[in-house]
Amino acid sequence: MTTGASRDSSMGFSILDGIPMATRCGTLDAGVVLYLLQQEGLSTAEIEKLLYAQSGLLGVSGLSADSRELAASSQSVLDLSGRAALAR
Repeated sequence: MTTGASRDSSMGFSILDGIPMATRCGTLDAGVVLYLLQQEGLSTAEIEKLLYAQSGLLGVSGLSADSRELAASSQSVLDLSGRAALAR
């Protein structure tokens, strides 16, 4: 804190870096972007949508970005954590 304002963040260049959030991916190997462009044929707009709006809790669960909905769902935390470990 400097004069009451936070000077530390978990983000890097953009809000994508850091820990995964509800729909954002978090820290990502830059090679993934190249793979999505070259091997999967995604456009930059499609990659942007994927990284900013379709990743994080939503991407891992395939159900929701809302942790309350995930907690109430029949999908177990173990299943979600297993998916996250496999994705890593």
